[in-house]
Amino acid sequence: MTETKSVFKTLSEIDVKDHIDKKGNFSYLSWPWAISEVMKRYPDTTYRVKKSENGDLYTGNNQSGFMVSTEVTIDGKTLEMWLPVMDMRNKSLMKPTTTDVNKAVMRCLVKNLAMFGLGLYIYAGEDLPDVEPEKITKEQANILDITIQNTEKVTGKPLLNWFTKQLGVAKISDLTEDNYKAAERFVNETLEKAKMKAEVKKEEQEA
Repeated sequence: MTETKSVFKTLSEIDVKDHIDKKGNFSYLSWPWAISEVMKRYPDTTYRVKKSENGDLYTGNNQSGFMVSTEVTIDGKTLEMWLPVMDMRNKSLMKPTTTDVNKAVMRCLVKNLAMFGLGLYIYAGEDLPDVEPEKITKEQANILDITIQNTEKVTGKPLLNWFTKQLGVAKISDLTEDNYKAAERFVNETLEKAKMKAEVKKEEQEA
C-alpha cells in the first residue's frame, strides 16, 4: 500500500530556486508562483489576511512600526504568520503607504506557505542575530562629498539633501561598505549627466 506523503514533505520537495527574486541581500519567493504551486496540489487551500479592530490590514503605530498577519489552511491544518512592514533594506517603516502594506501582506503570505514546507530553506538563518553593517571610511565619505560638491557647482543648486534622500541615508557618512560602490557609481553618473546638460545648454546659448 502506497503511503500518502504529508503536506510538508510534498511542498518542501518543490524546487523553488528558479522563482526567487533578489532584493539587495535578501531573497523572496515570487508570490503568484508560490500560490499557484500550492493550489495545484491542494485546491481547497484557503488564506486570510488578518485585520485590526478598525478593519485595517495592519496593526502598530508610527513609533514602533507596523505588522501584517496572514492565516493559511491546507488540508485542514491552519497556520498563521506575521511580518513587519519594511523598506528595501528590511527596516521597519514608520509611515507606510498602501503599496508598502500590500507588498508586506503578499510577502507574509509566502512566508506563511513556507511554514507548510514551500521554500522554507530561504528563511534559514533569519533567526540569527543582526550584525551591524560596517560604515564607510572618512576617506570614502570625503570622495562622495567632493563629487557632490562638484555636481552642485555645475548645476548651481544645493544637492546634498537630494543625494542623501536618493541614497536612503540621513547623511553620507551613514552609508555602509556594502552599498558604497553603488553610491559612488550613482554620484559619478549624476555628475556626468549634469556636465553633459550644462554643455548642451552652453552650446544652445552660443548658437
